[in-house]
Amino acid sequence: MISGYAGARGASRIARNYQKELCSRFRPEYVHRILRAEEQRLCGHPESRERAEESGALEVFKAERGGILAAVYAAAQQKKCGLRLFLPKVPVRQETIEICEWFRLNPYRLYSDCLLSLSESGIRLEQRLCEQGIPSACVGFLTESPDKVVIGKKEPEYLNPPEADELLKLFPGAFF
Repeated sequence: MISGYAGARGASRIARNYQKELCSRFRPEYVHRILRAEEQRLCGHPESRERAEESGALEVFKAERGGILAAVYAAAQQKKCGLRLFLPKVPVRQETIEICEWFRLNPYRLYSDCLLSLSESGIRLEQRLCEQGIPSACVGFLTESPDKVVIGKKEPEYLNPPEADELLKLFPGAFF
């Protein structure tokens, strides 16, 4: 279960540093909405982890560098299991997708500020967090098989070990 939005933190950083270029491509109000979204982050705050745990999360992982795909891979590695991730269910803002398309980046490998929670019932956890105003979605499950499979719009793919964060394509050598 993921609470928050994939790649939102990275998209905000890109918007802040490439504001002029993005305003030439998109309406300025659209770019400013991206910048404001960072101020409204819900999942980067410590109480978000507490809310997830109080709502039924057994374990909570923070998705940051390498994005959601790095976080789910690390969680499966730590649990010594496989996974099935339904990529279309991962919450991602349209603004993040637009920025990623413009810069040819993968929003699921972009610096995030959200939580990956493991629970007995992802659907129930999703409902409880949504009731508290935390954007959440049940996006997959762990398996006994070691295979880490991402199911997208086309054929299922195997998830490889995490690659470098997409932000490094725009900010080589950056530390974030």
